[in-house]
Amino acid sequence: MKFKVQGQPEFLMAISLEDIAVLAKVSAKHYDAVCREASADDGRGYDPLNRNFITAWRNHLEFDKKYYQPGDAEPMVTATWRNLDCSLKILESINLSVLRDPIERLVAERIRFDFIRALETVRPLYAKWCTEFDTVEEEDAPRI
Repeated sequence: MKFKVQGQPEFLMAISLEDIAVLAKVSAKHYDAVCREASADDGRGYDPLNRNFITAWRNHLEFDKKYYQPGDAEPMVTATWRNLDCSLKILESINLSVLRDPIERLVAERIRFDFIRALETVRPLYAKWCTEFDTVEEEDAPRI
């Protein structure tokens, strides 16, 4: 049997609650249901499929802020490639019309730039995280 193993990056990000608020604002008004779901807060909390990742980031940072002690490491959230890619779709320029405040638009553009840079930095590493193999050679395979 043939197998292909691929590594998936996990990003640890020092994103602010203010940045998350801007991202959530655009997400909530997005034309695509998946993008709207990213900021959904139905009160059920943890989503094992990570569909409401923006809400999860906010909840994580709010919890850390509540219990933060001087000298603690800067709070960070975990993101997947899919989270960053979905965020970039959320932040497409046509969607930024929901942001009336010019400062919010600048924040959105900075987040977009940062996420693009993160994905571009990791993309060349992907080939090193993949391998293919056969579990059995043809002549060694059991005959049925």
